[in-house]
Amino acid sequence: MHLGILIKRYRETHGLSMDDFAKRSGLSKAYISMLEKNKNSRSKKPIVPSLETIKSVSDVIGIDFNIVIEMIDPDTKVSVSNKSIDPTDYTNHGLLPVTTRKIPVIGNVHCGKPEFAEEDYLDIVESDIDADFALRSKGDSMIGAGIEDGDLVFVRKQPTVDSGELAVVLLGDDAAVKRVYKYETYITLNAENPAYAPIVLREGDDQEASILGKVVAHTHYYKEKK
Repeated sequence: MHLGILIKRYRETHGLSMDDFAKRSGLSKAYISMLEKNKNSRSKKPIVPSLETIKSVSDVIGIDFNIVIEMIDPDTKVSVSNKSIDPTDYTNHGLLPVTTRKIPVIGNVHCGKPEFAEEDYLDIVESDIDADFALRSKGDSMIGAGIEDGDLVFVRKQPTVDSGELAVVLLGDDAAVKRVYKYETYITLNAENPAYAPIVLREGDDQEASILGKVVAHTHYYKEKK
């Protein structure tokens, strides 16, 4: 089913108008109408709701966000943008035809003992994320940054990051998500879990490390099925 079916069923069960649901969710009445029809009024294509929209709906209907995600048809496109979108604004992709592109999903990143292997491709909305590839997170070492086991981490290719930023770092043949801190004579690669000790890199060390790219976003939506 699509998100609009959940909204309509809830409204009918609880005797709510679209206007009532719009006020409770913080979405516009016009967007609620489009969600229920699952059709963009301008492009006539299926609606691509954002994760924020799904969260707003799940809060109103009283169903856990992750359960709502599971209830939505798996082939439904979802925007992972963190930007606030006014779906009644004709200048944004809430009412304009959606352009998607494919990015590769590069293996499993175990935040404690990472793996690096090409996996498959993922469709993302062109305007949402400036990413070149995605990585599947494994483990709990980055939970302090909100990255959980099974999340997808989106990465923009670049050879360096600023101190304090999240990066995907290649250590030998393995890739890991780490927070990079730069000091005058050394660099540390930190987990976001006190159970994991920082990796300290100094000039002349035997351990080779290079930055594959900067972490620009992550999402729970694409969690692997258990």
